[in-house]
Amino acid sequence: MLKLGDVAAVIGMTLDSDILVSGVTNISADCVPGDIFCALPGARTHGSKFATQAIAQGAVAVLTDAQGAEDLVDVSVPVLVSAHPRKDMGTVARIVYHDAQAHLITVGITGTNGKTTTSFFVERLLSSHLPTAVIGTTGVRFESEVWPSARTTPESATLHRILSEVYDRGARGLVMEVSSHALELQRVQGMHFDVAVFTNLTQDHLDFHGTMANYFAAKAQLFSESMTKQAVVCVDDDYGRQLLSQLRIPVATYGFAPDADWRVLATDTQPDGTHVRLQGPHSTMDFVVGIPGVFNVLNATAAVVVCDTLGFTPDLNSLTTVHVPGRLQPIGG
Repeated sequence: MLKLGDVAAVIGMTLDSDILVSGVTNISADCVPGDIFCALPGARTHGSKFATQAIAQGAVAVLTDAQGAEDLVDVSVPVLVSAHPRKDMGTVARIVYHDAQAHLITVGITGTNGKTTTSFFVERLLSSHLPTAVIGTTGVRFESEVWPSARTTPESATLHRILSEVYDRGARGLVMEVSSHALELQRVQGMHFDVAVFTNLTQDHLDFHGTMANYFAAKAQLFSESMTKQAVVCVDDDYGRQLLSQLRIPVATYGFAPDADWRVLATDTQPDGTHVRLQGPHSTMDFVVGIPGVFNVLNATAAVVVCDTLGFTPDLNSLTTVHVPGRLQPIGG
């Protein structure tokens, strides 16, 4: 456990306190003794309204903004006042949970379509080399265990706790869906991915982002030098090419496009799946994608490129047996 004064120092605050911190949460009902409760501003109400409950359940401090601090002048625990409490929550959580992400090989996947399926393909290929956990729409998975998740990408406090838990259980790789909401709301604060994947961008979530330009800008945040070491980008998509033009990190491109680094040369649909011929920088390879649809050829190709980018040889035969719950899943017989 860390001392509260040391935790405060991580976000630039000076606090002389030996109180021990063992966790971080922004959900008052989940608060346990030793937690820092993060009282964040919300769309309808402020998290400070729930601080009393969190303290009653054992919270040793509250992290909030100036507005929240006004509601907490009489509380019995230290209040850390931040201009950016949501961002600082992720930074604090990363430290409190022993920076587990730094000990994992991490892959972040974003795009309007294909995130979940691509995550399953990447998981299958990486699992041949190291125990790999997945966080996404279908929950949190590691080996035979599955935990439900309220969001595609959890809040940063929850995220870093999950990373610590799966690392302690033996995970050494992580594949994660990263939504545009998560990027805008700083849910992946404290993460630095080894590889980030861009699948595509089509009209969606404009109720939140307002315009396609804003939606693209949210996705593009994942590919900054501060968040990702290397990129894998589909150049069949116009927004993929736009992203490519502004990248300052190493990138590998994929698609049917003639100028893709990893080019799909041919596909042939057979009873056992889609047979694919892929031309990579090193050689031409053949494999079978068990999930139907040309778009799933691209999802599988992205996984092959990720595996190669990380320095692993992909087990192409394993792509035949990947199936995703609710995605072209066979039923009946």
